[in-house]
Amino acid sequence: MKIASIKNKIPQAVVLIVILLLVGFRTSLNREKGKNNAAPSTEILSSIQKITPTAAELESDGVEQWSIRSANGSVIGKAIVAQQTTSEIIGYSGPIPLAIIIDNNDKIVGVSLLPNDETPRFVERVVNEGFTQKWNGLTAEQSVSKDMDAISGATYSSVAIAETVKQRLSEYSKTEAAARSANLKELL
Repeated sequence: MKIASIKNKIPQAVVLIVILLLVGFRTSLNREKGKNNAAPSTEILSSIQKITPTAAELESDGVEQWSIRSANGSVIGKAIVAQQTTSEIIGYSGPIPLAIIIDNNDKIVGVSLLPNDETPRFVERVVNEGFTQKWNGLTAEQSVSKDMDAISGATYSSVAIAETVKQRLSEYSKTEAAARSANLKELL
């Protein structure tokens, strides 16, 4: 009797194992994708240009952080990219990499989504409802403490975007504070 019961459950166990393997494989692919895209790409630059059209090139300024330069070479802001360091934050279909553009006055001028695996209609809903613009005009410190309500119908995606922005700007704020402190010590 017990052997028959166990034999009946084998197909269910096989299906469960296959599902777990597929989920693990998908997660592994998403992590590798984030690691491989750590250098600035044309996709990152074109994404930044949607918010800052005068951006012509990016110059490394730290881990996933670049100075944005205009065609004449002047610095017009910073791009704080959330890709590698925030790959553990999962939306509906995986991590949602993005670029946070900050002007020379340390104010956010835009949040731009980078290529991702989210369902296009969820991303479209988030963008159309102005969710990515809610950080505009805030400093990194203000953004870290700001709570955002999720977008109904795109809850996983919007929560992941908000958490990604919060975590990445928290990391950025700490490094900027440390850099300012080091500069102050040099002055003294």
